[in-house]
Amino acid sequence: MFLFQSIAINGQQFETKDTVNNKQTYITARYSYGFTIPHHVSMLYLLEDFVHGVELNYGVANFSKNHWGSYFNYPEMGIGAMYTTLGNKEVFGNAYAVYPYVNFHISRKKRFNASYKVGVGLGYSDTPYDLAENPENRVFGSKFNIYVGFGLLTDYKISNHLSLLGAFTLNHWSNGAVQKPNHGVNVASVTAGVKYHLSEEDYPTIEKVRAPKSKKKEFIGVLSMGRSHSHSLYTQKHWSASLNLNYLWHSSAKRACGVGADVIYYGDAPYYFDYASETDDEFTTADFMYGGLLGSYNVFLNRVTMVMQLGVYVFYETKPDQPLYTRLGLRYNINDRLLANFSVKAGFFKSEFLEFGLGYRIHSY
Repeated sequence: MFLFQSIAINGQQFETKDTVNNKQTYITARYSYGFTIPHHVSMLYLLEDFVHGVELNYGVANFSKNHWGSYFNYPEMGIGAMYTTLGNKEVFGNAYAVYPYVNFHISRKKRFNASYKVGVGLGYSDTPYDLAENPENRVFGSKFNIYVGFGLLTDYKISNHLSLLGAFTLNHWSNGAVQKPNHGVNVASVTAGVKYHLSEEDYPTIEKVRAPKSKKKEFIGVLSMGRSHSHSLYTQKHWSASLNLNYLWHSSAKRACGVGADVIYYGDAPYYFDYASETDDEFTTADFMYGGLLGSYNVFLNRVTMVMQLGVYVFYETKPDQPLYTRLGLRYNINDRLLANFSVKAGFFKSEFLEFGLGYRIHSY
């Protein structure tokens, strides 16, 4: 994943006068107890039990003021793996995930730490939908999924090497409409565990560095493609593509806002937005085309950019469910000009397709 590549690139140690050991490494183990959120009516009658899970993390925090993470109060970055039940072993089975993550510190004392966690990675379901064997599972249409996790975490150091942990987490699995059905699943849990500190030092109490202000402007064009499945009644999958144009104003070295436009070819459009349509209907190219105007918010984590966009459709032939659409994704800077893109193009509430693509940047100072 792009985020983990950035972690690896920035794992080097920097020497400063502010800390004894600028880089601290942790191994974390958690047990979770919670419930699957029944966000579709069909799930209400199928959930039978609370969920149980385990999670392992390996993380590194760099406390050098020369490191880009100083702009974000020296976050912990690493890779994690988790397993959880989903409340009905026969229908929903179990879920797994492997993911890079970032823990952004809210409050950091010598022995106490509070943070919020963001993780994005690869998910797996061992009991997906099957028309003959498991027709009641409407949350997973495929074994492989995208995993997204959020959490509010606390830990308290009780010895030189050991901390006790507590957290509230919200975890989501979905395949982004690659294979229907795809309601997705959300799991809310409270967790408890331990963190092992490979070094003996307490958390440094140094203040975060204010990101330098910036007046930089840039234009970014990204061409992406994806493949999606409109409905479980249909077997055929369709290709989609988008041209995303964005003009950004940087307010600092850590964030930028922008405006832009989209030209979208959505290969599932007539089938996705009109389930009564037959797959052999005659459609023209215009039935698949959409145009939109958008606003964007961008957060820079060194070579990785977290991208959030909200758009409004301005032309189409096939009417969408909602006039608004969203895009969430990660962009990795290959060099000063080229970037790789992974994102989810969605209606206001429903995933439509995953996008993989390449982009080009033009700087304007």
